[in-house]
Amino acid sequence: MSEPREQPHTHAYDGHITDEERGDTATRHRKIARSVLVTSGIALLVAIVVTGNMLTGASAAPWASGASPSASAGFSTSATDGSAGGMTADEANEALVETARPALAVAAIDEWASALSRLSWDDPTAVTSWNTVILHERAEAYGVGDLVALGALRQDDASTYSLVRSLVVRSGARLQLDLAGVTLRLLSDDTGGFTRVVGWGGDVVLNGAAEAPLVITSWSDSLASADTTTADGRGFVWVRNGRLEASFTVFDELGFWSGRTGGVAVTATDLGLASVSLSNTTHRNLTFGMFLSDVAGGSISDATVVGAELSGIRITNGSSQIVVSGTTISNSGQDGILVDRASSDVTIETSTVSGATRDGIRIDGTALARTANAAGDSPVPGSAFTVRELSVSDSGSAGVSFISGNKILLEHADISGAHAALLLEGPIRTVTVAESTFQTTGAVAVAVTGDVTDAQLISSTIAAQTTAVKVTDAILAVSANSLTVEEGAAITVSGSSSVETASNVLRGSGPSGIEVASTAHVFGTADDTSQWTFVPVPIQWLNRHPIAWLWAVVLVIPVVGLPLIIARQRRHRELRKLLEAAIVRHGHAELARYGHDGEVSPTEAASPREFEGADTRHTRDGTAPGTHAASPRAPAPREGVYRPSRLSVPPQAGGSAAFVRASSPPVPSSSTPLRSSSTSSPAQAGVRPRSPQSHPRSLQDLRVMLSNREFASMQQFAVAAVVEAGYPISVIARLFRVPAWRIEQWVEQTVSSTPRNAHG
Repeated sequence: MSEPREQPHTHAYDGHITDEERGDTATRHRKIARSVLVTSGIALLVAIVVTGNMLTGASAAPWASGASPSASAGFSTSATDGSAGGMTADEANEALVETARPALAVAAIDEWASALSRLSWDDPTAVTSWNTVILHERAEAYGVGDLVALGALRQDDASTYSLVRSLVVRSGARLQLDLAGVTLRLLSDDTGGFTRVVGWGGDVVLNGAAEAPLVITSWSDSLASADTTTADGRGFVWVRNGRLEASFTVFDELGFWSGRTGGVAVTATDLGLASVSLSNTTHRNLTFGMFLSDVAGGSISDATVVGAELSGIRITNGSSQIVVSGTTISNSGQDGILVDRASSDVTIETSTVSGATRDGIRIDGTALARTANAAGDSPVPGSAFTVRELSVSDSGSAGVSFISGNKILLEHADISGAHAALLLEGPIRTVTVAESTFQTTGAVAVAVTGDVTDAQLISSTIAAQTTAVKVTDAILAVSANSLTVEEGAAITVSGSSSVETASNVLRGSGPSGIEVASTAHVFGTADDTSQWTFVPVPIQWLNRHPIAWLWAVVLVIPVVGLPLIIARQRRHRELRKLLEAAIVRHGHAELARYGHDGEVSPTEAASPREFEGADTRHTRDGTAPGTHAASPRAPAPREGVYRPSRLSVPPQAGGSAAFVRASSPPVPSSSTPLRSSSTSSPAQAGVRPRSPQSHPRSLQDLRVMLSNREFASMQQFAVAAVVEAGYPISVIARLFRVPAWRIEQWVEQTVSSTPRNAHG
């Protein structure tokens, strides 16, 4: 037995109940455990906050998130008449005017074009009032020499020309500039004036050479560089109701605000009046890389569009029969290619789109009107959209999206990014997606939603984080595809959808390869799920919410600790009740020892002599050889006698060993040694020997074994437990939650207070 932490008392037990015996105070180990739990809880909470902030991109520590908000953050701390957002009324008006300047500049362009349309080609007002040269109808095309002669073009050096007056090419006229290796500057001044090339019914042809392209750019003489400010307008090329042709031409730093003034634009007042043909052109830092409105028939091939402020290429307002091929579009401020407003018969092929802020390619075939309307717009949606041999990557939103329309074909495409690779949003009729690759680091790779019918997804490779194909309120056939997710469902079907699957290979993990809502319907055969791993829904949810794992760890502490605390409090309450009863009994016993006159009562509690034997040699039944054991006096039952409790530890009653009572006489035995410094026998301790039955395995077994015995104090119960049950003192100490030295003291007191027999 290990040495006790506290110095045991050497004096006789005085009846006082210590804190350890009462169980009201925690031991050193329990205090350490509590400290560790509290510290661990605080550390875990701090870890949750820090980790959560790191996962959301915030500062690791909330207190290190930066300086506190101040007035300079956009709010004024002092009241100012007419102020808003920290600005005075004059500043707010100036900001509003500054915001409206581009729109005012576009309005000025419309006024300029309208005024020139009423002038004859030789009216001097065009030059004097509008600084414009009008090219009228004639058989021959206008060239560089004509423009120089008309005062519209200035030659700065052998390879540089400056357009000092704007050009208007009227119907029947043709402007053709074959300027290989030449830079044509569209001048901008400090007052917001700038020159432009406008085909007003006429044709504009711009040609360079493969190794020496023609460069058309805006230019500021005061800055001696291109004009990069769009707020006050800058030069552009615009063909209205005519044809634009360009090859090996670079359009650089052109356009502002609207589509027609966006840089390079072809528009028409009615379908069929305008067309376009661009090949081997480069469009750098334009507002719109290319803008086509109401254009019937046109092609853009082998073009490069870089850094458009808005869309790289926009095909709109009912344009049709447009083919975009071999084109590279990168870093557009909005969509890479946008087809909208009931445009139809558009083909995009062998092209690459990357880094668009919104969709890589967005085709919106929504009709201009649902019913008859004042503008006379058609309620027929766009149709016949073909996208093939396409590569789209790093889009800010969907890679390719189809919004409404009919007869859509997407094939041989490679689309990847951080968001949905393909989005089909109805109403759409007749869609075929085949032999393509859709990959996303986001949740869903292919989303089909909202009244999409007669749709097929065939022979494609699709990979996503949680859902390869998500179908909502649509009719879709999914066949011969390879569908891979990290954790989730290969196909998710919800709403009133109907999905047919066949010969798909499902890879990943989750509750099910195909997740079907109760309102949806899925049918099909022969899907390969051999590479699918089942994961329960709770684990899947935790994996999708990493911060929940930390909370789960934190919640383990109260979940595990609360029952222990409740059980310990219940034991304490029972101990207190038993202790109170034991103390009352002890008091009654002490009073019973004295008469009314203060002398010891003749009915003093049982004398230790009643346990004496005639000989130290005993037979099996406890009698000396050749003699009969005297019948011991059975103590009369009285109030306050202790029996072992079913749930609690026996109470400490206090008092001397004279108050130890038993329901049967003790039988001396030496078969079980008493683990104490005393060498007295168990008979001398006033307890019965241990029965030959097996040792109890728990405190409950011990209570059952001693349930037919009566004890007046915790001391005798503990001593009987040591002797009869054969428990080590250290084990009894742990069971009763009292120091081991206290039990040793009880045993020693019991032995010393029991009278020796005749041979003793």
